[in-house]
Amino acid sequence: MMANRLPHYCIVGGGIAGLSTAYFISLVRPPGSCRLTVLEAGNKFGGWIHSMKNPRTGAVYELGPHSARAVGPTSRLLLRLALSLDLHNSLLWMRSNEDAVRRFIYVGGNLAEISPFRLHKEKPFTRTHIGMFARRLLASRPPHKSDWSVDEFLRTRFDDEFADYLGSAMMRGIYAGDSRELSARACLPKLVETEENGPNLLLGMLLSAIRPSKSPSSSVTIPSQINSKLPEIGSILPPKTFAWSLHNGMQTITDSLAEKIRNLGPHVTLQANACVRGISHSGGKFSLQWSDEQNLHANLQDVDAIFLCCPSYRSAELLKELTSPEVISRLRKDKLPWANVAATVVELDRKSAQPPVRGFGHLVPRTEDPHILGIVYDSVAFPDLDSPDGSSVRYTVMLTPPSDWLSCGECIDDKIEKKALDALKEHLKFQNLEVLGLTSTLLRDCIPQYPLGHIDNIRAAREELRSSLCQQSFNSNAIHLVGSSYDGVGLGDVVFSALKAVCSELNLSV
Repeated sequence: MMANRLPHYCIVGGGIAGLSTAYFISLVRPPGSCRLTVLEAGNKFGGWIHSMKNPRTGAVYELGPHSARAVGPTSRLLLRLALSLDLHNSLLWMRSNEDAVRRFIYVGGNLAEISPFRLHKEKPFTRTHIGMFARRLLASRPPHKSDWSVDEFLRTRFDDEFADYLGSAMMRGIYAGDSRELSARACLPKLVETEENGPNLLLGMLLSAIRPSKSPSSSVTIPSQINSKLPEIGSILPPKTFAWSLHNGMQTITDSLAEKIRNLGPHVTLQANACVRGISHSGGKFSLQWSDEQNLHANLQDVDAIFLCCPSYRSAELLKELTSPEVISRLRKDKLPWANVAATVVELDRKSAQPPVRGFGHLVPRTEDPHILGIVYDSVAFPDLDSPDGSSVRYTVMLTPPSDWLSCGECIDDKIEKKALDALKEHLKFQNLEVLGLTSTLLRDCIPQYPLGHIDNIRAAREELRSSLCQQSFNSNAIHLVGSSYDGVGLGDVVFSALKAVCSELNLSV
């Protein structure tokens, strides 16, 4: 009987990390050769990726990630995954020679374009960017450190204005975080690597533009068993493409992944509303205890390997009985904090709500507003997602809610939406808003805040977890930490994290 037993893989978390993990396993293990279970605590798969359509106007709203980058090795992996799901005809492209790639910052009541090659000064800057770059070009490289904050790194390589305005705004836009608290090695890995491989950062950037990089971060190696099943991008990607989305929104990719996995056969289970309460072990196998929305309890037994694709603090709770206190402490919120973000999509009458500038949107440095992170001009970025009759424009206001809002119950939606509408009026100088659609969502603990030493901390957590498993006579790779908690917050980074975990479990070379 044991000879016919199928290996059983359990994935905790049904966001893009968990779904990608299940999908990559299915590309290597043909249907019927293993058991695969995905447990998702929420009522839908896809995690923070959430697209919806206004039934009245037909416009698509993005309440999570708005797009995916088209450049970079992990970004290309994500695009190849989308192509393998037969989404060729759903792709929307953002070109680097279009208005949509322009970015702005909001400072002192005005919008200033982020352009490194601008030859004249523009408030709030007291010098041109290109002049600052020229002055810093031959500067000596600062002494080596194990890590820097993003703020310190940018301030010492560029200048105070670069750090205060651009660095602060950029980290708030990507991480909803404070550049003074975030790790440069974790959040700006390519810049740190470029500096360490060159005479200084700026010369290193110039050299890397001239000659291709041979560093590990400049490419993604995909094992042949998976690579052969992911279509090559080839001529599908238009020239000068900067980012992409999908006709019905980014949720199309997670919906397609879930459907593909669900249809693999009877040995595959996707279970929503399944909140894992604990993990135990016996006889060299794992058991997972979980409950549904009616608090009915169930037990998943005889599991060979677990992929924890949930936030790090949830993994800490689940690993209490399986690993050392040191591992648990490394994954808790006091060691790896998380940010709350509220997204409000506002659809307005086009005639009275055109943006004052054409671009992807603008970001807000921390000195301007402690809560508003930025505004995305959705209709400039992806006009194909507007209402079919073209009568409206869409904006997404991103903010971090004040801590006292988090405990005010249902009224928080009203507070978030009022703050968003006030920001649109103030930042974009709109007068009378004719609102055709309005929806908001609060994403609690949605973006990890990589602190100083994050890379070393996660490396140690994984090594200590493997050591704990070995001491209990388990395969050292029997539990995998996967997702944005560890290896990058971009969609491509998360998918690559899943790929690495699958390769480790199935002994595939990467």
